[in-house]
Amino acid sequence: MADLKLRKSTTALIAMDIQNLQVGALKQNNPARANMPETLRTVIEAARQAGILVIHVVVRFRDGYPEVNPRNLLIGRLSDTGLLKESGVDAQINSAITPLPNEPIVVKRRVSAFFDTDLGTILRSRGIDTVILAGISTSRVVLSTAAYAFDADYSIVIVEDCCGDPDAELHRLLADKVLAQFGTIADSRAAIAALKGAAD
Repeated sequence: MADLKLRKSTTALIAMDIQNLQVGALKQNNPARANMPETLRTVIEAARQAGILVIHVVVRFRDGYPEVNPRNLLIGRLSDTGLLKESGVDAQINSAITPLPNEPIVVKRRVSAFFDTDLGTILRSRGIDTVILAGISTSRVVLSTAAYAFDADYSIVIVEDCCGDPDAELHRLLADKVLAQFGTIADSRAAIAALKGAAD
């Protein structure tokens, strides 16, 4: 990834669904990715030092789950679990990547970071044309967000070791066969080097 070039003013790092619930599930089901939040923290710190916009995306629901439709095979089951309520500890951003006060937090009610959120508005307002994606899980938020960003003509960098899925085999398949069609697959070391060398 020596040829990965970034511009500070037009790049944003988007950390998606790094919440206590998702981090716990990842550590339980895919121990090889147990340190993923800490790895992501090093990338976030490099972005901050470079003056690159960091955006946090979370999935949360109001009490009573008014946003949940039972026809949705994934989201529809949440109302019976009590999980991911806005006030719940499980829905909070994991302490490994605590946002700074000036970093936007985008709340979503579905899988994609773009669907029915103001993420696109933030990116357009800042003149962002390149997005660096990281998140849990690869088969949900990372895949759906990358597909939308691809259709919206963003340049995409996916930090492979800063993405995780409870299904390790599915993560590898998506990273190698699907996500690589949408953008550049990099590891955290290459991403950090590119962030440190980002042009003004």
